[in-house]
Amino acid sequence: WEHSAGNAFFLEELLRAAVAGRGGDAPPTVLAMVQTRIEGLGPESRRVLRAASVFGQRFWRGGIAALLGGAPLDGALGALVEAEIITRSREAKFPGETEYAFRHALVREAAYGMLTEADREVGHRLAAGWLTGAGEGDAKVLAECFERGGLRGDAAVWYRRAAEHAFEGNDLALVLALAARAITCAADDPAGDARWHGEVYLLQASANRFLGQPREMQRCALEALARLPRGTAPFCRAVEAVAHASCLLHDLERLEVASRSLLATDLGPDPGDFERDATRELGVAYAVSLARTAGHGLLSGQPALAAVLLRRSEDVARLIPDYPVVTAAVERAQALEAHCAGDLGRALGLHLSAHAGFQAAGDLRNACIEAGNIGCAYILLGVAAEAERALRGALAEADRLGLAGVRMIAQHTLGLTLAIQGKFAEGIALTEETVALARESGTRSAEMSSRFYLAWIALMEGDAGRAERESQSLLEEPAALAGDRAQAFAVLSAATAAQGRPAEALAAARQAMTILAAEGDIEEGESLIRLAHVEALRATGDAAEAMAALDAAHAELLARAGKIADHELRRSFLERVPENARILALAEERLAPRATRGR
Repeated sequence: WEHSAGNAFFLEELLRAAVAGRGGDAPPTVLAMVQTRIEGLGPESRRVLRAASVFGQRFWRGGIAALLGGAPLDGALGALVEAEIITRSREAKFPGETEYAFRHALVREAAYGMLTEADREVGHRLAAGWLTGAGEGDAKVLAECFERGGLRGDAAVWYRRAAEHAFEGNDLALVLALAARAITCAADDPAGDARWHGEVYLLQASANRFLGQPREMQRCALEALARLPRGTAPFCRAVEAVAHASCLLHDLERLEVASRSLLATDLGPDPGDFERDATRELGVAYAVSLARTAGHGLLSGQPALAAVLLRRSEDVARLIPDYPVVTAAVERAQALEAHCAGDLGRALGLHLSAHAGFQAAGDLRNACIEAGNIGCAYILLGVAAEAERALRGALAEADRLGLAGVRMIAQHTLGLTLAIQGKFAEGIALTEETVALARESGTRSAEMSSRFYLAWIALMEGDAGRAERESQSLLEEPAALAGDRAQAFAVLSAATAAQGRPAEALAAARQAMTILAAEGDIEEGESLIRLAHVEALRATGDAAEAMAALDAAHAELLARAGKIADHELRRSFLERVPENARILALAEERLAPRATRGR
């Protein structure tokens, strides 16, 4: 109705165009009729309308004057208002300006169609200059105006700013679209600054991070690195983006190269001087990038390199103590380190502190990630109800913010959490969906762990056949990390034992124990692995070795429990995590006769 100008014939023609798939453009018949009406106006009114159409639906007296070179305007504007072709707004966007608007969109479109291509380009160029001087705050509006005015180098700069604003507003799809326009326009400006071109690619990498697209994230981050000078804040962020994407893709060689590149970054002659803005920005970016890359190394089974990165991040963070985002990033990495070392109580505390830090810094995206990490920590401590609450909260926030990648990780942990509580159907459905999403996006780390969870959930539900198939399938996957393989062998052992094949169960359990011995620490699942070994030995009748394995499993379990300072969390870890409770029960059963003899 707005486009039809209240005219029934126009409305009918517009509907016909929409049905024919041309809904974005007015039909030539309608535009011709409107243009005929415009031609019937006086020459000054026609000039004003054509100039106004360059600005869009709204325009300003000063803007028209800039395009028409100071020609008399007030008479024509008044006549157009009286003829109900334009309206005068009560409030103007720009202080001191008089604002008008086309009464109907068709009139604006018809007037714009009366301009030659050369007139449009000149008009947009003049309009871009006037809007910039007037204080236009919408970078996208300015970018489009500069681009249509043929000033593509300037357009690229404004598209970049628009992409930055979209990222701040969490419109990630718009970030990608605007950054792509910036890159396209910059291609026509070979004299442009390669550094800011790199920062546009870094924006794309950041958007793809939260959209769960690791392949595109890695590609864009590498493009950024090729353009950014070493030893700058954007360079540090780009290296970390490469490391993150490589972790998700299981590209361990590139992850190590990125990690060492970050360690080799020089902060300059006086890294302790963070008073100057540029130096302070570099220090913040460096500390955060080191901490995040340390986390990627821990999750990818590279604890020694991760430890070097984390210690360096702690050193830099001490020089800039008043930045919550730095403290939170370091605490997240420390939590992952504690997790890998079996200190689950400390890991939970650090995740909770990091979550509060990200919230204090206004970093809602990373706060959402930490909510998922808190859920994971709770499930490892046997606090399933709290884990489910945290994970559902993370899912809801990820949906609100449009963070598909974050949602996928929280969802895969929630699937296991539900299964542990006996909600097998919902847990399997969520985990199967996560496997499909991870495969589609190329997030190999999430795919591998979700496939393991499918095997584990099937075992918990009593479907030994599916547990065997799922674990075997994962073991045939070259991309599976050592921890994934060890846990898959443990589930395979329990599944074959449940089907009356003890020799196969023991062989699988020994494979799991070999990996555990080689790795030293596995992020999670150590009790599952040790329990599978004990049960397989018991099933084959090797009582002496079974008792020795049980003693070792019991001692290791108590050592990990001893690291948990909170009494209730320690008890939950021992009694509510099923594999831990089973090891305790077997140990008590073995020790009971000794206690009786002692009396």
